[in-house]
Parts: sequence; structure tokens; C-alpha cells
Amino acid sequence: MLAIRPKYGMVSTLEVAEFLLLTESSTLRCECEHHPACIPSISLERGDAFSSMSAYYSKQPTLFYLSTLISTNRCHLVWTMDILGDLSVERRLYPLLQYNESAYIPEPYVPSQVIIDAHDQPRFGHSNNLDVVFAGIEQQTREYIIGVIVGSLIIAIVAVCWFFAIACLKLAGPKRAGFLAGHFERPCVTPEKAEECCDEVTLKKDQPSNEIVDKNEANEPPPTIDPRAEGDHPLNEKVDQNLRATKRFTRRVMAVRVLFLLSGIAVLVSGGLFYGKGAVSFKNSFEEVQNGIDMVQDVCATTMSLSQNVTKASVDVEEKTIPRQDTGGDPICGVDSEVSTQINSIYNELVANIDQLRSSIDEHLRNIDGDVLYVLSLMEDIEHALYFADIFFYVLVAITVVIVTLIVALLAGVVFAWKGVSNSFTKCIQYALIWPLFIFFLCLSWIFATLFLAAGLAGADFCVNPDNYVEDFLYAHEDKFDGMLFGFMIYYVTGCAIQPPGAKYLTQISSEIAAVLTMAHQLIPLIADLPVESIAQLCNVTVEQATTLKQITTLGHTVIHVLNREFVGLRQIISCETMNPIYSTFVHQAFCDEAVAGMSWIFYTTLFIAIFSMFLIMFRAALYPIKDVALPASMRAEDRKDDVSIAASSAPPFETVSADACESVRDAPEHISAPPDID
Repeated sequence: MLAIRPKYGMVSTLEVAEFLLLTESSTLRCECEHHPACIPSISLERGDAFSSMSAYYSKQPTLFYLSTLISTNRCHLVWTMDILGDLSVERRLYPLLQYNESAYIPEPYVPSQVIIDAHDQPRFGHSNNLDVVFAGIEQQTREYIIGVIVGSLIIAIVAVCWFFAIACLKLAGPKRAGFLAGHFERPCVTPEKAEECCDEVTLKKDQPSNEIVDKNEANEPPPTIDPRAEGDHPLNEKVDQNLRATKRFTRRVMAVRVLFLLSGIAVLVSGGLFYGKGAVSFKNSFEEVQNGIDMVQDVCATTMSLSQNVTKASVDVEEKTIPRQDTGGDPICGVDSEVSTQINSIYNELVANIDQLRSSIDEHLRNIDGDVLYVLSLMEDIEHALYFADIFFYVLVAITVVIVTLIVALLAGVVFAWKGVSNSFTKCIQYALIWPLFIFFLCLSWIFATLFLAAGLAGADFCVNPDNYVEDFLYAHEDKFDGMLFGFMIYYVTGCAIQPPGAKYLTQISSEIAAVLTMAHQLIPLIADLPVESIAQLCNVTVEQATTLKQITTLGHTVIHVLNREFVGLRQIISCETMNPIYSTFVHQAFCDEAVAGMSWIFYTTLFIAIFSMFLIMFRAALYPIKDVALPASMRAEDRKDDVSIAASSAPPFETVSADACESVRDAPEHISAPPDID
């Protein structure tokens, strides 16, 4: 009994007819257990109607209906053959596994707006065309590289000049640069020349910071002033001037501290965007690239295994399909009969088909292993580069985390300075570890910003049209490929638009395998399904020879199916539907959509972190306590006596008050005078 079942897929009408062409006395009937559509009228006998292949086409509608029923699991066909009049053989026939090429059409790649914007960034007169690099044009390649790095060089120059300007302001001192020198100085009584109020003084122990003591004149008798002095007295004018100066100073301190806090918050926000947009996207690209590498490695390993299995199976088919030496070169059936003649004819045709199949496989498939090994070496190089890129990424993340931590500490230091708190923590922020660390990691941020700018621009130039550049790369390394795999790789990269040259060889091998299996199917029912005694009687051989003949025939049929199954698997694994999604994941999604977009976010966020951190350095005066200044020596002696000489000349002897001019200005909201007592 030969039954056709849809074990591996659709059953063709030709396969149904194939089993009807075996002998003059064969019957094909339909057996359906649960489907009423299969009625006895569908049963067919070969007879004269199937005496030639042309009769197959005359029965095409009926056979097509039978094949449809089989392929939909509705029924199976049973083939019956009578041999020698008294033997009846039935066999269930299973169809040849077919490779069904799908109509898969990959979606075209469209670059994102981020990539287009990065590609269109100004290159200061230089080209953004990456084609010149792949073309190997030296002069234009140099121009392209300059265009990529010129933006990074400008950023680096700006950073160096900014650091130099901050250093110059520090050296200029507070008299010339004010708070940009690094700390505040509280103004005191303002004389006519503002630059005279500049010297620092020493405060007494436990004395409030707003009380200034002149060491040289601590023991001098205080001058006396006339409390009745009012109106346009020069001291009143100086009081008003210093009140305005004090208010301006207070507003300046407040503004600097607020700007410091806002800059710190901007750094924290940039750090959050760095991680949420840049780092996550960049890390996702690493994971997708790794997934793509794993898929390519798995596919390559499977391809090599299937290719080796196909080659080995082709050898097994040749060795295990009734070798000629088993019969000494004579026909395998020595009886001069119709069946014996048919067996010998089928066997000879089977051997010829096997020889042709072996030749095709050796010519077209043996070099696939070398091509696959080269692809695997490329994947290993990419994986090695990915390992160092991953380390680089984590170093950048660690630097950003450290900067954010230092920013939080600096913001806390501003709050403490605002509240007038001084302890070991604030001193550590102001003078010790935090500032050097902050400046060091800030320099690293500038460096990483320049690197990611160059990398992002080059990546955007590539991702505007990645398929063309990958195709150029493959053609530049065409000499590394020996077999048909190169054509298939071009096929995957170009969107599977044009069939590769190797596709026709695969189709040829498939047809040759089908021819071998067809002859095997014709031979097996004549030999393998018969009892050993019948084979011995039919072919005039001994029982031992008949046993060997039957075993080898059955094994050869099995090996042919194995060969076909491995070859179909090979065609499926290298199909566009399998390989193009891997390529799209690897190049379009991982590198372009994730990596380039992530590099763009990392560049901008790192740049903003560096810029606002520079503002923190400029406004670092917000972290330090306010310094007080004393009057210059000339102001302490002559000018102060001049200020009170008018009032002293007319004051009664018993009406004297202390006249520390600087402290009077600072503590008194306005000049207070009272009329004298009149007796």
C-alpha cells in the first residue's frame, strides 16, 4: 500500500501521476475516513489511459482534485500493484519535500529626521558625501574627514578659550573682575574714588562679620560729631551712596546664587536626558547588534551544517544505492522478463541521476563553507569592536553619574553658604576634593562631546543610504568570497529585487534531487516491498544477495529523502525571508535607528552638561563666604577727620558720639540727628 500524505507540504498532481506509471497493473484509489468528497468514482486504474506521460495531462483535473484533498489532510491515496500474478503489494507513498519560495518583499528603509538633520549639518565648505571614502579617492576622503572633525575642533577650541578666560578672571582679582574672580567682597563706605575701598581686614574673635575693626586706630579717641548736623552734610550723601551700593551688592549675590542653582539644575536635567534618550538608545543598539550577530552566527552555523549534510548525503546516496560491485557489473536482475528489464532500466537511470547530482553539489555547494567562515570572522571582528564600544559607553555613563553627584554636592554647598553654615562638608566643597574632581570630569565631558559629534556625523552620512554603502563594502571585499554566497549577500542588501546568480544552481540541484527520488520511488516498490524470496525468484539471485539488495535499496531511498530535506532546509535558511530581516535588524534598526540617534542625543546632552558646568565654575563665588574689606590708610586718618571736622567745631564739650564712618554706613538705615537740648 502506497499512501500519499501531506507530511512535508503540498502534493503536486505530477507526484500523484508518478505512482500510476509504475506497472501495467496498478490501481490508485482514494481512501477518506471522515470526508464524503472522496467517492469511489475518483479511484483510477492505469490501464491504457496511463500508458504514457501524455495521458497524465488528460487526467489533470482529476489528479489535481486528488492532490488537493491530500494536501488538506482530507484523505490519502492507496496504490496497489500486482506482481507475478499471485503477489499483491500495497505501499503508502509520502511526497517529496518541496521548497516553496515565498513572495516576501522587504520594506524599504527610510532614514529618520534625526539622521537627515545630522547629515545636513554644516561642514564649513567640506563635503558630506561618504561615497568618496568607499571609492578610495584620497584627496576627497581627506576633505570629508576634515568636514566631520571641524565641528569637534571648534568645540574643543571654545572649551580651551573658556577655561583660559576663567583663569584670567581669577588672576585679575575681585577689584577688576568682581565675583567672576571666584568670591564676593562686601563694599564698605564708598569715598569719592571707589578703588580706595579695597583692603581686607582681620575680624576679632567672636566678632560678627559685619563689624570691622581698624587695628591701627583701635586706641585712638573717637572724634565727635554734631548730632544736629542735617541737610546737605557730606556724611549724609555717603550714607545714601553706601545704601545703594549695599542693595546692589545684595541683589548681585542673590542673582549669582540663583544662576548657580539654575545651572546646576540644567546639568541634572541634561544628565537625565543623557540617560533616558541617549544612553538607553545607545544601549539598545548594542543589544540589537549583539542579537544580529547571534542570529548571523546561528544562521552561518546552520548553513554550514546543512551544506555539509547535503554533501555527505550525496555521497551516501551514491554509495548506498545498489552499488554495481554487488552484482559484479552484471544487471541486478538476471531474469529475462519484463519486470527484470524494468528494474535494470530504472536502476541505470537512477545511477546516472545520482552522478549528475553529485557533480552539481560538488561544483556549487562545497565553497559555501569558506564563505560562511569569512562571514563568521567578520561577525567576530564586529563583536570584538562592540566589546570595546560597550566599555567606552559604560565609562561615559560613569563620568556622567560622577558629574551629577558632584553637582548635587555643589548645590548643597550653595544652600549652606546661603544660610551662613560653615562646616567640614562646606570646606570640602569649597577648597578640597570636589572642585578638582568636578573640573577633571568636566574636561572629560568636553572630550566625549567632541568625539560623539564626529561619530554622529559620520554615522548619519552612512545611514542616509546604508544599503548602497554596505553593497560597496561587499564589492570591495569580493575577493574574500569563493562561492555563491557573495551573490546572495548582495541579494539581501539590495532588498531582494534581483535573483542572485546562484539561485539557478539551487533550482537545478532541486530538480536533480527530484529526479533521483522519482527513480527511487519507481525502484523501491519493485524491490524493497517484496519478500526476499520473491526478489530471489524474480532476479535469479540467492537469498543473501536478495537480502542485501533489498536493504541497500531501502537505505538508498531513505538517504535520498534525507538529502532532499537537508537541501530544502539550506534553501530556506538562505532565503530572503530569513536573511533580509537579520540584515535590517543589524544595519537599519541597530546601527541607524538606535545607535546614530543615540549618539546625537549623547552629543547634545554631553555638550549641555559641559556648558552649564562651565557656568557653575564661573559662578563659583556663590559657594564661598562673603569677604569684608577695610578702608585704606588714607581714608582711616585724614579723610575721616575731614568728614567730622565741621560738626566737631560747633559741638558742646559734653556732646560727643563715636563716629566710625564705615560702621555707621553699614548699620544705620539713615542718618539720625536730634536737636540739642536748650536750657
